[in-house]
Amino acid sequence: MVRSLCLNRFCDIAVIVRIDPQLLLRFLSPYRHYLVGERGMNWPRHPDVTNYRQSMQILITLGPDAPSRMVEGLYYVSQLSDDASCQQIVELAIDAGIDLGVYQSAPEDIAIRVWIENPSILLQAYAEKHRIKSMKFVSYYPRQTTIPDFTYPNDQILSKLEATLNYTYAYTRTGCGMRVLPLTKHNGFWLMIRHGAFMRRSGTVQNDGSVGQVVYRPEYYDSVIYNADTGELAVNASTKNERINYCKCLGFCLFGDGSFFDIQQRKSKYSLSPLIDLNRLSLVSCDIEEIESISLCELLIRHRSWQQDVEVRRADDVFAAIDEDSRNLFDDSSQIKLVRAKFRIKFLDQQIRHVTIRPPGTVIFDRASDYCVISSWLKKRGFLGAFCETTSSLTSPGTPGSPENGLISRL
Repeated sequence: MVRSLCLNRFCDIAVIVRIDPQLLLRFLSPYRHYLVGERGMNWPRHPDVTNYRQSMQILITLGPDAPSRMVEGLYYVSQLSDDASCQQIVELAIDAGIDLGVYQSAPEDIAIRVWIENPSILLQAYAEKHRIKSMKFVSYYPRQTTIPDFTYPNDQILSKLEATLNYTYAYTRTGCGMRVLPLTKHNGFWLMIRHGAFMRRSGTVQNDGSVGQVVYRPEYYDSVIYNADTGELAVNASTKNERINYCKCLGFCLFGDGSFFDIQQRKSKYSLSPLIDLNRLSLVSCDIEEIESISLCELLIRHRSWQQDVEVRRADDVFAAIDEDSRNLFDDSSQIKLVRAKFRIKFLDQQIRHVTIRPPGTVIFDRASDYCVISSWLKKRGFLGAFCETTSSLTSPGTPGSPENGLISRL
């Protein structure tokens, strides 16, 4: 049985045939010694007659000896060849003064040309692409009441953070290769953190029909948001242990104290009491210009009894459903506890997304880039604790290519 060990990542090999032959050869040139000497590739004399079939055969069977930079470049090109990503790459490239070639270039051509000139631009676009995905944030606050003055972490501190995280992830057998990508530095920071996970094995079918096996380490991206006004650290990660690890590593690297953040969450950021005190009025959004309307679509209620009585109210509009049946949502507010609430938010662009709040410190967004807008609404309606009154002051990640975006220097 054939086995191959690939510790990098898979890429969409079909992207090879969509790249201009001259650009493909230019991209592969730094790895010519490996491709010709180690893999037996017949280097074409003329770029227009590149043997795509041979290139695909070689690239699809890459082993652990493959140049990681080559595999990484192909991966990012394949992941950022959609129209939306291409538009962002074009804007970033223009700001960086990169020549994009002929006007008729395909998205794959633009992506690989920019990778050749400045790979960090594709890293930035990829981090932004992950930022708009659904994310669950859990908030942690400093143990001390006085928030220290904030200094944006420079490259030296970020490198120290990468090294510290690499050590902890290697200790837990989830690999190294940590990369910290800063997206903003206004009144705090928003970091995208790339890391590995436990090894995976998958069965494969080789080109000759034989059965094989590939071993690889998946790639994940986590998000960390720090608010300098409140000292809040909002962490998006798969497991509780990973979230605690980020608290300790960031506390150590930024403030010299691994126990700087309270991992016991003794402060409650979110409260659902406005739903009881104000009912429908707690959903008013006319003072948030990006939002058209908000409705409560799900509510988890725990009744105070020995039977662990939990009630779930779910509807397109819970308050409207209650009104139609002339029912009372909260018969006795002293005998219940609101555990979780899910809101349906309609934005001015007619897009509908959801946000879920679970006290003391958990929020789930359909789209993480809504963080600041929704935090502003939560603050104005009283869903945030008194000590978080300035939570929404952290702006969205810097405009691509702006001086506030510190990613370019992180390659």
